[in-house]
Amino acid sequence: MSCPPPVSALFFPPPACSLDFALSSDNPPSTHTHTHTSTTILTFRFGQHPNADIQSAILDTGDLLSTVLSLQPRALAGEGVRPEDRVAGVCLDLEKQLPELYDLDVVHSAVGPRGDPEPLKVVLYQECERYNKLLATMKRTLSALRKGIAGTVVITTELEHLFDSLLVGRVPVAWSFAYPSLKPLGLWIRDLLDRLKQLTNWVDKGMPGCFWLSGFTYPTGFLTAMLQVRFFVAALCSQTRPGPPLSNSLTTPPPCALANTFLARLPSDFRQSQWSSHRQFRIRVPRHSPLT
Repeated sequence: MSCPPPVSALFFPPPACSLDFALSSDNPPSTHTHTHTSTTILTFRFGQHPNADIQSAILDTGDLLSTVLSLQPRALAGEGVRPEDRVAGVCLDLEKQLPELYDLDVVHSAVGPRGDPEPLKVVLYQECERYNKLLATMKRTLSALRKGIAGTVVITTELEHLFDSLLVGRVPVAWSFAYPSLKPLGLWIRDLLDRLKQLTNWVDKGMPGCFWLSGFTYPTGFLTAMLQVRFFVAALCSQTRPGPPLSNSLTTPPPCALANTFLARLPSDFRQSQWSSHRQFRIRVPRHSPLT
């Protein structure tokens, strides 16, 4: 299938406008007229890989399933629980599960005097602030939705989308700004509570010996902080250990060992540890999350 020459010449090179041009080995030139252009041909026409249509198909499937769920009947025949009562119960249950917001002044006063590395303290402060925004948004929207169901406030477009999402067990779009997730609402809430438990234990009990990397809203910031601590530890070890100073190559001691999605920090006696290119700390990661 080819475009008219005056139009195609503006966007494609001359060989691509000829009828004998083959897009790929999977799409040889055809002698008959196509009545439908496949997505693979379109991806080649625009210089994309054939796998580019996979994401398009995923989005189309998600939109189709969302549309099917939205067409469910809201009115129940005979005796049963109304959708409004069900969503109100879900809102009340979620409000009971959500913890209180982090008091940043208390967090600073509890973590500040400790001897933890300063970059990791900054990561903890930022994570508490981000989760505070998420918790505040959830509490505000859940309370407003319950009032809207009761008829005391006007239900806005945001509350209507929240109602539809809670009715089918889907995470509302208004709550998905903190971190990406494909889990349904029940598993998403459980995962959120585990994330908050990690930060709470960090504030109350001190810096953990094993970090849940995917439990942070911004894991890249945590890795950057660990890199800053690494150079600090390397400089400290070069001053305390005998021999020449350590280089910045891969043979220098890292402050942590990465395995799967968990990071473990150095032991407290790292100053007395002897380092070499073939001896580094190996951390055995538990099979289950340390938060469970």
